[in-house]
Amino acid sequence: MRIAKIAGSVDATFTSLCRILNIIGMVVLVFMMLLTVADVFLRYVFNRPIVGGTEITELMMVPLALGMGWCVLKDKTIKMGLIVDNLPLKVQSIITSITYTIGFSAFIFITWRTFLESVRVERLNGMTAILRIPTYPFYGLLGFCFAILTLAILITVIRNLVQAVKK
Repeated sequence: MRIAKIAGSVDATFTSLCRILNIIGMVVLVFMMLLTVADVFLRYVFNRPIVGGTEITELMMVPLALGMGWCVLKDKTIKMGLIVDNLPLKVQSIITSITYTIGFSAFIFITWRTFLESVRVERLNGMTAILRIPTYPFYGLLGFCFAILTLAILITVIRNLVQAVKK
């Protein structure tokens, strides 16, 4: 009983963290859209685009991945349910758990490699071409996003297994 209470608390805390990260990602998306609109407007009206606007937009795409964990936790992922939706709920939970376990395994590897790439880019002094912004922090942020996604998948697998056992 005590373990279930702790697990519920961890789940609620992690879900709140993912919600906050999702909101941050949405705010970045709004700024990215405003930057793009301003860049296009200035280019066509005054023939003066924002210097490095494209680079900044590209770098702003990375924080958009902050919402991936939230999507998994809220079950807002793309699914092919033509066959699975017609199976009993217990079987659906098991199939979903297997699918998420495969995804979990893949994202452990992707997270690890992304963090290694961040270190490699830092050593090579990787920067954007025009504004000379170091790119390794963005690789690190992407690795963080993948780590959050991996934990969200793990929590979802556990939730689905608990549902399968209860049914």
